[in-house]
Amino acid sequence: MVIALDGATWNLARPWMQAGHMPNLARLVAQGASADMLAELPPSSVPNWPAFMTGKNAGKHGCVWWLKRDAAGRLDRVPLDSRSVQGDTIWSLLSALGKKVIVQNVPVTYPVEPVNGVVVSGLLTPRAAADFVYPPDLKAKIDDEVGGYQIYPEGGYAKGREQAFLDALIANINQHARAADYLLRTQSWDFFILVLGPTDEGAHKYWHYLDPAHHMHNPAEAAKFGDSIQKMYAAADEAIGKLTRHAAESDTVIVMSDHGFGPVERFFLPNNWLMARSLLRLKPGGITPLKRLLFNAGFTPRNIYPLGKQALSLLRGSKNLRQRLDPARQGQSPLRKIFLSDADIDWAHTQAYASGFLFSQIYINLRGRDPEGIVSGSEYETLREQLIAGLLAVINPATGQPHYARIYRREELYSGPLLDTMPDLIGHPADFRTVDSGMDFRSNKLFETDSALSGTHRIEGLFTITGPGVRRGEQISPIRIYDLAPTILYRLGVPVPDDMDGKVASPAFEPDELAAYPVQIAPARNTRASEGSVFSDEDEDTIKDRLRDLGYIS
Repeated sequence: MVIALDGATWNLARPWMQAGHMPNLARLVAQGASADMLAELPPSSVPNWPAFMTGKNAGKHGCVWWLKRDAAGRLDRVPLDSRSVQGDTIWSLLSALGKKVIVQNVPVTYPVEPVNGVVVSGLLTPRAAADFVYPPDLKAKIDDEVGGYQIYPEGGYAKGREQAFLDALIANINQHARAADYLLRTQSWDFFILVLGPTDEGAHKYWHYLDPAHHMHNPAEAAKFGDSIQKMYAAADEAIGKLTRHAAESDTVIVMSDHGFGPVERFFLPNNWLMARSLLRLKPGGITPLKRLLFNAGFTPRNIYPLGKQALSLLRGSKNLRQRLDPARQGQSPLRKIFLSDADIDWAHTQAYASGFLFSQIYINLRGRDPEGIVSGSEYETLREQLIAGLLAVINPATGQPHYARIYRREELYSGPLLDTMPDLIGHPADFRTVDSGMDFRSNKLFETDSALSGTHRIEGLFTITGPGVRRGEQISPIRIYDLAPTILYRLGVPVPDDMDGKVASPAFEPDELAAYPVQIAPARNTRASEGSVFSDEDEDTIKDRLRDLGYIS
């Protein structure tokens, strides 16, 4: 049994456990082994949920960001889906071996794939989709049980809606726990996983209420909402208590997160840095020069989105018009068409472009790989070294120190047959209160504060495991997120495929347990077939809207 609190951190959970707000997690930690869980870089839900489900790094599973190249090879065009994840998953391997599985609310599992059991998909499912349950006839039963199952919380965060959205986040946790309880009561299972997403989404939006050092912190507002994240963790802890009642003494229970969390106050915009050095250039003709002038004057998503939402809120009784004009709607709002975007890039004269969030993902416009690539293979390494040196010299004005702790070459982080699809460089910020925003041109500044998010991801997540032969009350050395898959397979008596990067978390187990049940390695099975995207244009827009709500894309 795996219960995942998306984005949860020991920095919050341990004090709340000690204060009595999370008694169920405290019990599991006391009964078993716990550790920091180190996320794959970048420490975002992608690549980390694919790493969890495959036991592999992104050079093998192929997913490093929420958006991927389209059929023409253009970056950041198409949302990921379950078929984007290359290779076997925990549940495909177990299904092939006749084990029964229940997989609920794991990101990047839509469209649902046939398994020996149940799949209810999670994040990246189109909001209007009705086909997110396998087997399909189970959806009506789940809906009847919980009053209409909703993948996402209702509504969104905004000033004046703090309490309403907090209530929606907690209601989402509770409904998903009820659905999981129903599945555990009515379905056979050898492996079960539930991901609770609001612990991540809530921390993105409510962090400044609990953090007196945050630049957005307001004591009067904190008096009202300073315990919001604690309430979400407490709701998740109640779910842990409810669901672990279904675990027998012979079962293994894991509680984990895909990454940690902490405050964020500023963003560095690497595309503006590239543009200032003529490494990224804009089209000289058409409407682009006008858009550049507006951009320089401050007509940017960072400045216009809040004003636009405020103005649109005055258009009472005209929901469709408000939705159509909302500048946050990718590809649909006419207001977005006058923002500077990647459509304005002059690829014939652009050498590099940044994507991603948290850690900048920099792609060199390489001839033979990119649709309009101009950098030759012989120039590639020289340009990478130039970029590394330049980026390491960037100074964070808030600290007076270098913004980056390190710039990784892709081969330093990833390996495998899909290495060539990975970013050419990955920037690791030194101070996580200032992270990267590589999507489009959300501001005309090099460093910018942002009110959309007050918290964001950290590398260190949480992990605890209980069960027969597990060391009791021990804190072990950190594990990697791709160690979870081989550890789960080991506990189910299944050999670990030899193409997994992860290793069984052996320090969590007593020596006698490891001696009695040694880890077995077997050749990879490759039971899954990967296919192209299944999303319609409308689906893509709704998924991008969801990612925008979370602050992951602009």
